[in-house]
Amino acid sequence: MRPLLTVILVTSSTLLMQAAIVRGQDSANSLKTMLASSTALKPEGGNPAPRPGVTVSTGATPPELIHIAKLTCASKQPRMTARALTFVVKLVVDESGRPTQMHVDETVDRATDQEVLDTIGQFRYKPGKLNGKEVAYPATVIYRIAPGAVY
Repeated sequence: MRPLLTVILVTSSTLLMQAAIVRGQDSANSLKTMLASSTALKPEGGNPAPRPGVTVSTGATPPELIHIAKLTCASKQPRMTARALTFVVKLVVDESGRPTQMHVDETVDRATDQEVLDTIGQFRYKPGKLNGKEVAYPATVIYRIAPGAVY
């Protein structure tokens, strides 16, 4: 990398000096003047200057699950599943680590969907962060009920 950079700088300097000599100017003074007024070195020459108030992101950290609740049946009679059930739940983990704005993407039936939403509503997360500050963070939870499970 350094040899390439050196070749570029020497070539640029040589071309600037040759241009100055062709115009009949002193090459050393001309080179200093051209380098000092180079548009590549000044923000107003096309390179954007840093704007005040603009922050650079240090990255986002997703929420971390810290508490899981057990699925319970709201009706008086427990049920047993004959096949595996999979629920895809979209939600937002708020700044306090609680799931909000939950909805089931792939529904099974209304009663079971609501029971799963109630259970996921009891989950707790370590909140997601952006630039070190806790923020609401969208998430997807895939909740599975094994075949033969009683709930």
